[in-house]
Parts: sequence; structure tokens; C-alpha cells
Amino acid sequence: MIFQVINNYNTALGGAQRIAIALHNAVVAEGRSSQLIGLCCEPGEPIKGAVTINSRSPYSWRVPFQLAKLLRKRARRGDIVHVHLFPAVIYVSLLRFFRLIPKCIFIYTEHSTHNRRRSKWYGRLLDQFAYAPYRVIIAISQGTANSLATWMPGLKERVKVIFNGAKLKYSNMPEFADQGESIRIISAGRLHRAKNYETALTAISLIESDNFEYWIAGEGELREKLNIGIKGLNLQHKVRLLGFVTDIESLWSQCDIFFIPSKWEGFGLSAVEAMNAGLPCIMGDVPGLKELVSANGVD
Repeated sequence: MIFQVINNYNTALGGAQRIAIALHNAVVAEGRSSQLIGLCCEPGEPIKGAVTINSRSPYSWRVPFQLAKLLRKRARRGDIVHVHLFPAVIYVSLLRFFRLIPKCIFIYTEHSTHNRRRSKWYGRLLDQFAYAPYRVIIAISQGTANSLATWMPGLKERVKVIFNGAKLKYSNMPEFADQGESIRIISAGRLHRAKNYETALTAISLIESDNFEYWIAGEGELREKLNIGIKGLNLQHKVRLLGFVTDIESLWSQCDIFFIPSKWEGFGLSAVEAMNAGLPCIMGDVPGLKELVSANGVD
């Protein structure tokens, strides 16, 4: 039995959710036993073989106890427990440390080159405990692996790079409709500080031409702040916040340039999909993204 444990499996909240769901579905499609466990935020559409603790927040004190109850009931010694994201990673570590769950094979996937713990005085101690039970730590890019190894050199031997997979819709360059003189720039990703949309708006405001639009597909906690920034920069007629788009591929043919200005990025699934659709991409010069446009991250 393989268990995918993640804070939530709502794909509106990030690429890690997409990867966890894809891994779960692939195992099920092969006729193997798999369980996808979300700590909170059950999505609108049901996923076969998925359960949720359905907490309002993954940080609720009740969550680790409910997770322990679920894993004790369903997991057996030797099963694989594959964990994604914080705090799920430390909950499983705590439960294993106190022997509240069976002795499984624990795997963790590192999805980012950055986290807030690395700026805290207690961060290294916390991560030493969090990563302790995991036999293998999968990094989704070489940049992610390098960042983790720099932060915690003792983990280097357990870190394996497995690049994120992406569904490539186009096997040949797609045909684009003539958009006329107006250029459409698109970004796709959660409205989170990692995506650096505030800087993107400032850059967009410096474009002297009026023949362009900037679309941002995604939802998140910064929506109101970005709306204020759009008004402050007088970009209401140029910038559109599209919200979460379930069929992002439908937008590629309507646009001319893909823009991903991230401050940090583990991999950049949306960038891969945009490149597959034939869009020229402007990317932040950060680990993870650099690997998509140059050989082994070297210019």
C-alpha cells in the first residue's frame, strides 16, 4: 500500500498538490493500492481513493492525532508513506518518533528551494527532526537539491533528484490565432509572495506602449493586495486577475508571452506547459527555473 500524505489536495493551491494527485492516480491506474490523504481542504470534485481529515487548517492541534488514527487503521509495516509539504512532514515524523504509527518506508518530496524555517533561529533543529525518519528525500529539481544540501549538509546522501513530470499537450508547435497588434502576457500560479507578482506589476507599469494586456491566472491570499497595487499603478485597463483557471491550456493560444517572475521556485510546472504550447517565456533568474532554460542550471 502506498499513502500520499499532503496538507490538502486542492490543485488551486499549488504544484505539489498536482504532483501528489498524479502519483496517486498513476498507482491506482496500475492496479496497485494507493490512498491519498489530505489534512484539510477537500476539493469540489471527488478523487478515487482519496480521504481527508477535513480540518479547517493543517496547523490545527487535532490534525496529527487524527492522522495517527487513520494510519494506524490502514497502514501496515512495510507500506510506503510518501509525504509532501510542511507541516505534514513533521506530523509524520512526530508520529513515528512516538511509535504511534507502523514502521513503514517513509519518503518525503521537497517541492521548493525556500521555506520560512530557514530564516528562524530554531529552523535547523526543527528540520533535523522533521527529516529524520525519511529513507529518501526526493528533490523536484537540482536547484531544490542544492538548496536543501546547503541548508542541511547531513541530508545529502539521502537526497535524490527526480524532476517533476508535466503533461505535454502538444507534440507539434500549436497554431495560434492572429491576436492583432495587442500583445497578451500571461502568468499562472497561486497569488503568493513566492510568485513575486507585486514586482511584476511594477515592471508592467514601466512599459510605455499601450498595446498589451497582462493576465494573471491564479487565486490566493494576495488577491486584495494586488488589486490595490493595480489601482495604485493605474493598470486597471491593462491587468486582469483571472482567478483559478481549471483549464489553463485554453489560455495559451490566446496569449503571446509567458511571464514567471518568481522569487523562488522548486521547478515551474506552468513554465514547462507554456513552453510546450510554444510561448516564449520570461523567467526569474532563480534555481529551479534556470534549469528549464539552460543546461544543468548553467548559463
